[in-house]
Amino acid sequence: MTASAIVAAAGRDAVLLVRHAKLGGWLQPGGHIEPEDDSTFVAATREVREETGLDQLGTPIGQAILDLDVHEIPAIGEEPAHLHFDVKHLLVAEGGAPLVAAARWFSTYEISSLDRDGSLTRAVRKARVRLGGALREIPCSR
Repeated sequence: MTASAIVAAAGRDAVLLVRHAKLGGWLQPGGHIEPEDDSTFVAATREVREETGLDQLGTPIGQAILDLDVHEIPAIGEEPAHLHFDVKHLLVAEGGAPLVAAARWFSTYEISSLDRDGSLTRAVRKARVRLGGALREIPCSR
């Protein structure tokens, strides 16, 4: 089980992604649920803070689940291929620390070109609906 989040910019004009070293490519921040995490929401929020440096996050839909995805993780080193069941939540960046080097803002216009299997595009589309269409489809100037 993993937990992740679609993180919208405060201005609702971009989505925050992180460069995933093992899988290569840009993905929403997230990771494995730890024993001390009380819920997938807590895990997703912790992962966002750890992977991006953001510390002020809004919760426009509370702790509700935004999307559920099942995807295959390829064999890496001695770890065999396996499935991840990923529970996605929605957060909004409200300020805080500067982003870490592996994190970058992308416009929703750019998401489909970065998406490996359609799951990121689907989750961003759901986020746009939940935010009342506020995630604009314009090129990112960040």
